Formats: sequence, structure tokens, C-alpha cells
Amino acid sequence: MLHFNFKSGKNKFLWEIKEYYPKEYQYGLWALKMLDNQFHLEFPEDEAGFIATHIISGELGNDISDFKKSAEFIKSVTKIVRFYFNINLDYNSLSYNRFVVHLKFFWKSMMYTKGHSRLENLSQEILNVIKNSDVEAYKCALKIKRFIKEKYNYDLSNEEVMYLAIHINKITEDERNKK
Repeated sequence: MLHFNFKSGKNKFLWEIKEYYPKEYQYGLWALKMLDNQFHLEFPEDEAGFIATHIISGELGNDISDFKKSAEFIKSVTKIVRFYFNINLDYNSLSYNRFVVHLKFFWKSMMYTKGHSRLENLSQEILNVIKNSDVEAYKCALKIKRFIKEKYNYDLSNEEVMYLAIHINKITEDERNKK
């Protein structure tokens, strides 16, 4: 059995890959297992992350640097939520995973629409119901809106803020119900 040791082979984004792109990471692990089974080559776990990075880049339609930017974006937004509510998020919960999926799609949309929302207008009545149902989730979504404007020069529409507020409400409700 051959073992490979890489001096600079540490994957700095391994945690983000595992958390934000678990399916792609599983494909990377599967590929490592196949290499081991077929050729008796054993690679470190970081290599599964590198394989996943290439899969993700293919899905995003861009190079690896876009993946890194999307991972940093997701990490920054989840950090805002964690600090705003002073909570630890359950990275294994369904609501958290839905939030991350929403952020991944949002990132793609944000990068390809060049600062213009593609969401259709919701009625003002619906927006007000969402806004008033959880004021703190809405305020946190506004904080994320400011962050995105400052960092990415992208103006979130009212609809995008509401979708964020809905997801924030769900993950914070899950955390409150655990206590």
C-alpha cells in the first residue's frame, strides 16, 4: 500500500467544504476510496476536499477562486447571524442546511445578476407580515443587507431580505426550542 504525504497539501477550506457542500465532499471521499481499492493508493482526507472543490467549481461554472469566495460569503453571513443572536448554530440541523442552500443559490444569483435582483415583487402585505412576525430576524437580515452592499456592492431587494429573514427565523427558532 502506498501512502502519499503532501507538505503543502493542507486544505484550508476543508471545514467549509464539509459543512457547506457535504454532497460534493462525499463524492471526494468516494473517489479516494476507489483509488485505494483499485490502485492501493491512500491519500489524506484533505484530498477529498480538493476533489470536492473541483466538483463545486464545475457546478458554479467558474474557477476555484469563485468557490473560495462563495465559502467566505456563507461563512460571513452565518457569522453575522451567530453574533447577532449570540447563539451557536446546529450545523447538522435541517433548518441550518436549508439556510446554507439558500445562501449558495443566493451567491450564484448575486454573482450573475451583477447587482440587480431577479426576484419578483411580493405584495407589500406579505412583506409586512414577514417583517412583523419576527422583528429581530428582520433586523438581522437588514444587517446582512448592509454587509453585502459594503462588501459586494449588491443591493438586496425587499424580497431577498424577507427570504433571509424567513431562514434566520427558522434557524433561531430551532436554537431557542433546544433550550
